[in-house]
Amino acid sequence: MNFAPVQLFTLTIALLALSCASYFDVKTKRVPNKLWIFPMLIGATTTPLMVEQGLLQVDEVAVSLASALLLAYLLHKMKILGGADCKAIIAACLLTPVGRGRPPLHFLPLALMTNMFIMLGTLTLAVAAAHLLRKKVKVGLKNEEKRTEDKDATVFSWRKFSPPLMPLITLSLIISFFLGNLAFAAIP
Repeated sequence: MNFAPVQLFTLTIALLALSCASYFDVKTKRVPNKLWIFPMLIGATTTPLMVEQGLLQVDEVAVSLASALLLAYLLHKMKILGGADCKAIIAACLLTPVGRGRPPLHFLPLALMTNMFIMLGTLTLAVAAAHLLRKKVKVGLKNEEKRTEDKDATVFSWRKFSPPLMPLITLSLIISFFLGNLAFAAIP
């Protein structure tokens, strides 16, 4: 795969912004809004430049950005993603729009979301399984400890087992940029 220098530059900016956001997400669970200003400005400047150079087509960029905005909005409204996660997806799609010749299933917003949810599901199930195994293996607890543990067991939430999303979005961007949509990897 050959990439133009401007594409590698925007990918680098996207990865730096997402890495900073991942740090804040893991450490404080809050990502400052100021973090997204610079990447969005760079994306708004370089995307028209890439269209002008013939690296991207206007319709591909329009579909990519429109679908990123729509998916981010819907997932935020359904309370599946937080505000910073949605901003990260929009910034990533603005900085690294889809190049020519990719099938529709590999558009960056769809690939990014699909890859992120594949990784999220896998990690969440692994953590939940490890938690359940650890619970089953524990023996010889006092009666009081068992009662408090049973109370916690009745209130089950997948959010308890899911990791922070920002690092997954960062990893998903790398996978989506270079490999495309993992769910449809067999489709050329």
